[in-house]
Amino acid sequence: RIHPQNYGLSDESKRLKFFQLSDNTGHSSFAAAEEHADDNPVPAESSMTECDVIQFDEATKRLSLPHPATPSWITKIDVEGYEMKVLFGMTDALSHKAFKGICIELFKDNLSLCGTSIEQIDDLLRSYGYQQIPNRSIEHDPAGRNHNAFYVPADLEIGGQCFPE
Repeated sequence: RIHPQNYGLSDESKRLKFFQLSDNTGHSSFAAAEEHADDNPVPAESSMTECDVIQFDEATKRLSLPHPATPSWITKIDVEGYEMKVLFGMTDALSHKAFKGICIELFKDNLSLCGTSIEQIDDLLRSYGYQQIPNRSIEHDPAGRNHNAFYVPADLEIGGQCFPE
């Protein structure tokens, strides 16, 4: 039931430069591409390519994917600092409470590189009625600089337990 699409997600439709690390593609990013402007060349073990990006809400329209009547979608957002831009592109889905679960990487350094913060992402998701559920992975990084956060609709009951604000 997976249908790959040939575009990335952001807050608007456009073409972006995508910086690809050949030795660790998991850390490839649009943010790193901004660091390598014309006067700062791309390292030999890396490459730069252009990619189309669109809003998540536009993608659901293109795919004729209606919002569910009750929260049922699950998403994992791990885009090396561009998490806020992806969230800004899914405001319609967020306002319809389409997601039963949102797992989002919160890496302070990457977010900062893109001009945002963990607190701003948390505030945005809370403004749409989502709340973070307890996450033991934060214990591994007491400063809270790098972890995956898990958000659910504030009124969603999980395993007979609600997670109050």
